[in-house]
Amino acid sequence: FNCHGVEGKGVVPVMMGYTVPEDITYVSLTTEEEHPYTDEDIKTAIKDGLEPSGESLSPTMPRWQMSEKDLNDTLAYIKDL
Repeated sequence: FNCHGVEGKGVVPVMMGYTVPEDITYVSLTTEEEHPYTDEDIKTAIKDGLEPSGESLSPTMPRWQMSEKDLNDTLAYIKDL
C-alpha cells in the first residue's frame, strides 16, 4: 500500500520524493498501448521486475519472492483495485 497506494494508482511520490509509482490497477496494466500486461506478465513483473517487453522495471520496484498461491492472491487483489 505504501508505494502504489490503497487504490493502486501510484500518485504519491516515494523514494525520497522523486519516484512516482505507476498505476497498477488491472485496467491500466492490461490496456497499455505498447505492451499490455497479461496475468502472467503481471506475475513476472512482481517476481522478476520485468515488463512484457522484457525490459527491466525501475530499480525502485522490489522483486518479490512469492509462492504461486501468494502470486495468484496478489493478482486477484490487483483485479479488485
